[in-house]
Amino acid sequence: MYELKQRNRIKIPGKQGTYYVFDSETLNDGTDVYELEHEICRFDVEHLIVDADLNVLMETWSGLDEYLDSINEEQEDE
Repeated sequence: MYELKQRNRIKIPGKQGTYYVFDSETLNDGTDVYELEHEICRFDVEHLIVDADLNVLMETWSGLDEYLDSINEEQEDE
């Protein structure tokens, strides 16, 4: 498991270049999720939402809020 809050130069399998942690959030179940921004392209590529094991959960132009909104909608549908 990675501690991403202080990390940069993060390599994501299948993605070019490296990323750094732009934002993070701890979900109600204790899971940490991280918004990564590309270190060079920054605003020209989507941000990645990943878990602590670097599994990509979402690619987004809207940031971590879009991911959190999608989780809330899923929970409301249950």
